[in-house]
Amino acid sequence: MVRRLGRHVITGLAGVVLLWTGSAHAIYLGNPAPDFVSGDVAIGLALSDLRETLFLDWGISDAGTLQFLYGNADLSLGADGTEFGAGYRHKIGEGFDIADKPVRLGILAMARIGEIEILNAEFDYTLIDIAFGGAYTPLENLNVYAAVVFERIDQEQAGGKGSLTDSDIGLLAGAEFWISQSILAGLELHPALENDDIVIFGEFRF
Repeated sequence: MVRRLGRHVITGLAGVVLLWTGSAHAIYLGNPAPDFVSGDVAIGLALSDLRETLFLDWGISDAGTLQFLYGNADLSLGADGTEFGAGYRHKIGEGFDIADKPVRLGILAMARIGEIEILNAEFDYTLIDIAFGGAYTPLENLNVYAAVVFERIDQEQAGGKGSLTDSDIGLLAGAEFWISQSILAGLELHPALENDDIVIFGEFRF
């Protein structure tokens, strides 16, 4: 009975960790309408209080950009692990103007698969984000963007001993500044979600 109770405690703690920190506020998603065209390739790094993520952006068309990522997750209660994933962003055209400058609309979808360890137990999770938003260029070399995000997380303890599922809807807002033709730096916020976090990121385009 003690052993069974211990398993339930571990499963519950891991669920709290993942559902508390797994929401969109902890994850870099990026500009839904990025300044990428066919053939562009860039590598970047995104940092938050929970994750360090290396990513590669690849413009497969003038409208579409693929992203591949690998990261470390350092969650609360001593849980840590690794994750990898892929995403796609697609520009869908100009929606409206602000001060005679167009707002560029776009959509993104991203999936991450990860594994964490907590209290000597292993857990696998899948994190899916879908967003719709736009980007605006108020000043030369400066883009601001925002999007509505739907997120779903599925978590399962290794060996099929327990699982949890949760979903969330929130917002992201960000700004990116082109320091040069090859170097971009920015930050991303996630308002309207619990424990709002800041993600800082940089990218080098070849």
